Amino acid sequence: IGLAESLERYYEDHHNIYGQLKGSTILITNRSPITVQLTMESKPNTMKSLLREPCSDDLDPNKDVRFDLYDLGCVLYEVATQKPYDPHSHVLLSNMGENNAIIPITIELILQKLLFKQPNDRYQTFQGLLFDLRKAKTQLEMENQIGFFMPGQRDKRNTLTFENFLYGR
Repeated sequence: IGLAESLERYYEDHHNIYGQLKGSTILITNRSPITVQLTMESKPNTMKSLLREPCSDDLDPNKDVRFDLYDLGCVLYEVATQKPYDPHSHVLLSNMGENNAIIPITIELILQKLLFKQPNDRYQTFQGLLFDLRKAKTQLEMENQIGFFMPGQRDKRNTLTFENFLYGR
């Protein structure tokens, strides 16, 4: 949650993160509350990363926050699995018995929503992601487990966007 909140603040201040978000460029400068600084190159105190490049495609001219959320999903996937994200792999986190960690299905769905191939299927805002993460945290604190809920129910864009798609009549 702290990482997503810090990235949201960074995004609000700079209006773009494109191409900078990967584990080796995230510098955690304060742990309580967590503060993140994005660096242009790898530094000694950054998160260990297996990613050489950001996940999102640098060739897309219509980049927006959804691409940054995708890159965040890649970093979180890497943290959870200790492997770089492969967009062609459809391995569920709950089926990865390597670390013997039990990952709740709701957390897996949140991660999958970050990693959807089509930008319109991903989280549209940091606020939507943060709502779901805070809801999961509240459930964990109150019930000692994360119950099932569908991610993205409160995720709404503030701007109207049009995709490069020709609609017929």
